[in-house]
Formats: sequence, C-alpha cells, structure tokens
Amino acid sequence: MKILITGAAGFIGSNFIHWLLANTEHDIVGVDNLSGGYIENMPKESHRFDFHIADSGHQDSLDNLFSFYKPDICYHMAAYASEGRSNSIRSFIHFNNTLGTTNVINACVNHNVKLVFLSSVAVYSGDPPFNEWSTIPNPIDEYGLSKLMSEKSIEIAGNTQGLDWCVIRPRNVYGERQNLFDPSRNLFGIMCYNALNSLPIKIFGDGNNKRAFTYISDILEPLYNAREIRNRAINLGTGNVYTINEAVEAFSEIIGYKNIVHIEPRHEVAEAFCATTYSIQALGFEDKTSLKDGIQKMWEWAQKQEMKPLIEPPKLEVTKNIHSSLL
Repeated sequence: MKILITGAAGFIGSNFIHWLLANTEHDIVGVDNLSGGYIENMPKESHRFDFHIADSGHQDSLDNLFSFYKPDICYHMAAYASEGRSNSIRSFIHFNNTLGTTNVINACVNHNVKLVFLSSVAVYSGDPPFNEWSTIPNPIDEYGLSKLMSEKSIEIAGNTQGLDWCVIRPRNVYGERQNLFDPSRNLFGIMCYNALNSLPIKIFGDGNNKRAFTYISDILEPLYNAREIRNRAINLGTGNVYTINEAVEAFSEIIGYKNIVHIEPRHEVAEAFCATTYSIQALGFEDKTSLKDGIQKMWEWAQKQEMKPLIEPPKLEVTKNIHSSLL
C-alpha cells in the first residue's frame, strides 16, 4: 500500500511517518509547504519515503503528485491550528484549511483514493463529554468552523461521488516534534519555549478551563487503524481531564519552573473533552501515557532542540474586540 500524507513535516504528520516506517512495509509520500513544519522532522534516509515541498492550496500540485505516485490512501493533516487567533484571520484560515481540504477532496475523488481527515475537537462546544453520535458539532471560532466545513464537504463527496472517508477528531495532542516556535498555538510547545528562554508562562483567565491532553505516541497506531473505517467521524484521545491550572502545575513541578502569570480571559470553549468508547472499540485506542510522563518526555526532547526564530503569525485581518495577547 502507498500512503500520501499532507502536513508531513508538522507535529502529528512527522510522528506518524516515523511510526509507519518503523511498523509497516508501506511506501510513504510526504507533502508539506514548511510553513509550520520543519524538514529536520523528516526521516533522514529511507527507500520507502519520498518528500515533496508543495501546498494543498494549489490543486495542480496535488493532482500531479496523485497522478505520479498513485496512492491508495491520503491522510490529510495539513492545517493552521490556532483557535484564539482564527477569528481575526478568517481569510487565512479558510484558504489554508477549508480550501486546502477541498483540493485534497477533489484529488481523492478524481484518483479514487481513500481519505482520512484530521479534524479537531474544536468542532464541538457545549456540555462535555462530546460524543460522536449524540453531540451536534457547534464550533465557536473560525478554526473549528473550517474543520466542520471540511468534514461536511467530505461527507457530501462520499454521498455524491463515492469518496471513501474517515474523519478523526484528535484533542490536545502534545509531545516530541511539536513546534516550539509558534507563539500562537501548542500549549506545551509554548510552555517549553518560554521556560527555555526564561519567559513567563501565561494562563488565560482563572485557568479552570478543562482539557484532555493526549500524548502523541498514543494516537499513532489508532490513526493507522483509521484506514479500515468507512464513512465515520471518530474522536481520538484520552478521557483524562485536567484544568489548565493543573496542566501548568504539573509542567512546573516536573521542570522546576515557577514563572507563571494569569492574564485576561479569552473567547474559548470552557470545557473540551470527549467520550472515548468508540475510539477504543473502532481504533484500538489505549491511554498509555500519563500527563506527567508525557511532559517529562517532551521536556527532555525540548531541551535538546536548537533555538530557532519565532514564527511570525499570520497578519491580523480585523482587530475589533481582539485579545491583547494577539496584538
């Protein structure tokens, strides 16, 4: 089997590629525009892996890659994930996420390729735990909306053009190869960067918002198993829930860093965690890594990374009622 992965140089994509090469015999094609990923995340040498710098926002590039490699399945992981900033960069978000996914859908339909799409827990709001069957998606920001619009477009392509698909909704994944240099996203990545550079760790509001933090290695085999699921959306991640305060406290205790400040709250879902029953049954998900063990592993990795310039976030398109941290 040949697998094509968009967002290959990013956090989840790169870890998934390394897992596939170590645990399967499949040929892998990685595609990334390197806007948020790094070439050093890619395997150094493998006769089963090819990498291309390309953008899913350009249909012709995708069609050329699909025509040449003839993949059996596409894992579409390319996206710009920043809930807090997304309401002020609508055009950017929907060009990169919604339009980019539309192009991938077209390529998969035209070349008869199975599509596994990485969506997000951001499609939900309301009373958790969010369930795939009973919770109606209702995003409160443009990032979540871009993911939900992409999900619906995939579903329509399945109903009208026979696209074989599976949607995976991961939640708050962290660990090695997460981008440490993007100040707009990745809670634990930001905390690692700030601690390494003697900067304060900032908590929005009272810190009582609840999240379920999932260690990267725990989702890789379940992602692979998604290839067998047809026309379903599945939550993926731990059922263990922590407040932001508890997560920051665990990080602080493990690395011995106490420079923590609270700033004004921002517009976000207060509690975001999901039911795990279906992911356990359908994908074989196992919650193997505790939060403290995961933080310890990520911190040990982060300390070995060469410092890079911070990524310049997308230019603000509107500034009305914007959070002060984004200015």
